[in-house]
Amino acid sequence: MIVDFISELKPGDALDIGAGNGRNSLYLAENGWAVDALDIDENALRHIDEVSRKKSLLVHTILQDFMRHETPRQYDVILCLMTLHFLSQQDIKLAIDWMKVHTKPGGTIVISGFNSRNAIGARPYLFSNNELAELFTEWTIIHYEDDSPSSILSKSTQKIETYHVSRIVAKKPY
Repeated sequence: MIVDFISELKPGDALDIGAGNGRNSLYLAENGWAVDALDIDENALRHIDEVSRKKSLLVHTILQDFMRHETPRQYDVILCLMTLHFLSQQDIKLAIDWMKVHTKPGGTIVISGFNSRNAIGARPYLFSNNELAELFTEWTIIHYEDDSPSSILSKSTQKIETYHVSRIVAKKPY
């Protein structure tokens, strides 16, 4: 998803919230971005550190719960992919407000998360139709999908599982 939208932007400062194994953080860094990779998984961040060191990439890892992260920085791009659905509805609103404040004017936020087409309980929170779009009415919405089916190989069952995702790419006004 990020390749389609981020590749057209001039590299700058990026924050990857819920960076996981660093696939998106490393991609951005390989394409000239200075990246802060934020996650609560120490092993995942260690992997990012090792790869970025070997490749001489500019990735700074931060071991912290996103909801407790404090920084005065603003970013050109903030990614929050497949992370918000682990929060409560109240915390999602706070998280999105935090991202909006920490995005530079003209900057971009990219969010994806499980939606209500998934079984109840699939994640703590499931986005409803148009919910993400309604949270960004004052921004320019570059791309929006409310039902993007995606598939993963389940580690536990070794079977392909399909899930449904809402996605938004939004640009902050100047």
